[in-house]
Amino acid sequence: MQQFLAVDGAPASVAYMPLSGFTAVDLGYAQGNAVSNFVNRFDEAMHTQSYIQLFDTIWSDPSRVEDVTDAICDHIASVYQENSPERVYFIMLYNIFHAFLEDIDEDVLPNDRTGYQESLVWQKLFNYQRDAATGIINKLETFNGCILADSVGFVDGEPTDYATGARSTPRRYRNSWLVQAMAELNMIDQMGYGIQRIYEAQRRRFFPLPDYDVKDPTAVSLTIHGRVVDPAYSRLLMQQAELDLVDVVNLDRVQKKLPITDDAIKHLRRRKLIEGRKPNFHVSATVAAATATMADYVRTRAQDDEFYAKLLTDYLAGAGRATRREVDQLLLDKLSDALTPEQRTKKIANLLTKLRRQGVIVNKGPRAAPQWMLAE
Repeated sequence: MQQFLAVDGAPASVAYMPLSGFTAVDLGYAQGNAVSNFVNRFDEAMHTQSYIQLFDTIWSDPSRVEDVTDAICDHIASVYQENSPERVYFIMLYNIFHAFLEDIDEDVLPNDRTGYQESLVWQKLFNYQRDAATGIINKLETFNGCILADSVGFVDGEPTDYATGARSTPRRYRNSWLVQAMAELNMIDQMGYGIQRIYEAQRRRFFPLPDYDVKDPTAVSLTIHGRVVDPAYSRLLMQQAELDLVDVVNLDRVQKKLPITDDAIKHLRRRKLIEGRKPNFHVSATVAAATATMADYVRTRAQDDEFYAKLLTDYLAGAGRATRREVDQLLLDKLSDALTPEQRTKKIANLLTKLRRQGVIVNKGPRAAPQWMLAE
């Protein structure tokens, strides 16, 4: 229905039409950003009475309108009444998280038959901690990873200090009285080996180690990985279970393409655990050869983009042009076997975009059916 305003009173009735809203700008009393905003004023009795009769007809029809006066009064009364802190807290949590609750059902809840609910750690958790742990497990199983963040900085040292055993407990706490009270109530680990246990648990699963981001002094985030990043790294852990946790931490950084110290580089090279030139290290081929075939190692080791770009430009130089299907046929079987089909398709799309932006190739066809050619 079109919006209008009718004023029925002395000395005469007036109608305004059309209206976009009931603000000063919409009514024409203030200037807005619209290019035009025409509102027509009718004061002839024939026109104004037709609008007033239309309003009365709709207002008197119970099938079209509903009297909500009592509901509004009840709502206002409930807002202003004294509510318990628990109820206010519940309403706050519901409004923050109710959208996520729709995704929770028995199909996505963690499988408790794995026995984690019988573990000593689980039994020591409070209900709110169990809810958080269940959410973390669900994210790990659904998205192959989980990120935890807190709006406080890391208290003392580096996370790897605690993971490798170089440090067991912080030398200082923000609130030593609170720490002592929580320790006496068995709410926290008194020995301070929580971080080390997380690292060891990921190691036993042959998964990448957790990543702590402590660059911001006022915040800290923890990323837990739920899938393999570099198959060679996982095979190494399977073969050499006696590896020192310090070596495992450094190898984990290698597989994630993160820098390691010169001393760590010398140590890992001496043990023949890594190959390559700084900074492009990768897990050693000798490890792969001991646990799988060298061909498998070569297939899972990713090449750089220049390798795939050279294959594509050589093909275009000979064939003149290529459809996306022909590009896929050229490159898909040459990508790392460690990638999923979706990741391979995405990598090729990213490569084409990169080469197009660099001016190496151009698309001479429509987006739905591209024809890739070398740029002139």
